[in-house]
Amino acid sequence: METKQLAIFLDVCKTQSFSETSRNMYITRSAIVQHINKLEKYLGVKLFHRNSHGVKLTDAGKALIPLAQNMVDTNDSIIQTMHNFSHTITIGTIYLQKPNLITKMLNDKPKYAKKIQINFQELNNIKQINSQIDIIEYYEVTKYLDQSFNFLKLEEEPIFIALPPNHKLARKDSIDLKDLEGYTVAIEKSGVSVIGDKVKEKLEKYPQINLKSYGIYNSSFFATAQYNNYLICIAKGMGIDTKPYVLRPLNVSEKAFYGIYYRKKPSNLVKEFIKNFSEKKTVQ
Repeated sequence: METKQLAIFLDVCKTQSFSETSRNMYITRSAIVQHINKLEKYLGVKLFHRNSHGVKLTDAGKALIPLAQNMVDTNDSIIQTMHNFSHTITIGTIYLQKPNLITKMLNDKPKYAKKIQINFQELNNIKQINSQIDIIEYYEVTKYLDQSFNFLKLEEEPIFIALPPNHKLARKDSIDLKDLEGYTVAIEKSGVSVIGDKVKEKLEKYPQINLKSYGIYNSSFFATAQYNNYLICIAKGMGIDTKPYVLRPLNVSEKAFYGIYYRKKPSNLVKEFIKNFSEKKTVQ
């Protein structure tokens, strides 16, 4: 029995759907089913009733939930505790975003950089962060990461509209919400970030704006938008990933927060690392 199988089991308990869990964990539905089948075979019981509408917990499955959660939490605690004896920091990288602020800090402080080892690990699922990940440099996506991480805001970025260079609105120095009426605007799905949801609420006040709210900002999102000739509502720092589109500022007060996520119970090594970004910040 593997901890990964238990984590998958717990996610299926929440979603009540193998398909939804496969999307959450960025692995195929068949792989999810295989993990659950192996877990059931190992335990010698059925954990779910399957039907065309989804899955439903058996009595055995209900009994397993607190035990599985305890094992997953214990595994995470072991890893976090052992981190206190490690000289390695694991940095999670998300989608297209490079850890530019971290790279700059390490370049600016070569003596400190020589004292530690850095591992970079690509994160395929922002909802299920590997317990070995210490730090993430990204935009504040509070609804996904707040349970396990603290956020240190380092920058604020204005909201922009990315659009084809020959588009009529590209002639403007900045874009008002009313200017977007009659056009299709792509924005990440609801529930990813607080700021994203606030900007979406403002766009929704203009019914003649055709909003396409889907996915999260990654290469697939941008490719879909550009293939369909949508305008894209993004933070300024994402503009490089939308080329050959050009950027024009959107006249809204909201800003995207960008910075460092670190574990709520960081190791001493991570605390020292974070202090390099803000000596005034008290890392708990």
